Parts: sequence; C-alpha cells; structure tokens
Amino acid sequence: MTSGPFSRLARDVGTLNAALYAAARLLGIVTFGRGRLYKYYITAQPVPTADITPPRRGRQITVAEAHPAEIMAMPTDRPPAVLRARIANGCRCLAARKDGA
Repeated sequence: MTSGPFSRLARDVGTLNAALYAAARLLGIVTFGRGRLYKYYITAQPVPTADITPPRRGRQITVAEAHPAEIMAMPTDRPPAVLRARIANGCRCLAARKDGA
C-alpha cells in the first residue's frame, strides 16, 4: 500500500502541521499568492511583578535592531550557516547595548 503526499507529510511533521501546510498552500493558490498563513511559536519568560533591580539600573542600556553584519560578528552558539539562513529569511535580531557600545 502506498501512501499519498499528505500522509507522508503528516508522518514527517505531524497531522496538525501537515494540515496547516496544506491550508497555507491552498490559501496561496486561491488568492493568487496574495494570502499567506504563518505559524508562530510564541515563547515567553516569566516577568516578576516587583522591580528586582535598583531604579537607576539599566538606564544606559539601549535595545535596537542589529544589522546583518553585526549579527554575523556577535558571539553566539548558533552556527554561521544558521544565522545566514535566518537573515536570508527576513528574521530580525535585537541587540542590547550598554553606553552605546
């Protein structure tokens, strides 16, 4: 017995992900490429209700989007190929800098 493309995909990535993929492809076809379906993974970390640092702490820290060249130069545990792929896919990186460094 042979399995169809959807069955193989469902086996590889799971039924829900395969259904989302199929829905995204169908939406793209029906809307002539103008409609898209994205699946986001939202990750959050707990934030304490009370301040845990003195009020002045962190005033010299700025957070801004890092440019691709900066991202490649940053020390990270991600392989350079992964970073290049993420940049090519339009992912953005935020960098926290102290005293404008």
